[in-house]
Amino acid sequence: MAKEYKETYSAKIVENSATIEEGLKPALQISIPDITEFDHTVFDLATGAADLLKTLGPVNGAKFLIMEYDQAISIKLNGSGNTAIALSVYGTPAMGKLMLMSGSVTDIYFTNASGNTAKIKMFYGY
Repeated sequence: MAKEYKETYSAKIVENSATIEEGLKPALQISIPDITEFDHTVFDLATGAADLLKTLGPVNGAKFLIMEYDQAISIKLNGSGNTAIALSVYGTPAMGKLMLMSGSVTDIYFTNASGNTAKIKMFYGY
């Protein structure tokens, strides 16, 4: 039986701590079929870290990547010489999420200049 990744979010609108509207569905719905390999990792990224390499193994290049982080960081895909992608955080508590699909990501280079240690969670597969 083939594995499938599914993630669904509902949404609500809040103003001055009061919920104005709730249950907006689906705000986002993701389905990634036919997963043959997958893995995950959780790690702390120290402030001041620059181009810290994380290889996405043991999968053979990630077809999808879902990453959560709690500090503003930047990443480079597949090479430290590639263009940096700035990732911001929002909300309280602060959180950001990056989703890549149909990619061929093998390596990610992380930089953290936020002033705080960042908690990184990644789920990826092929």
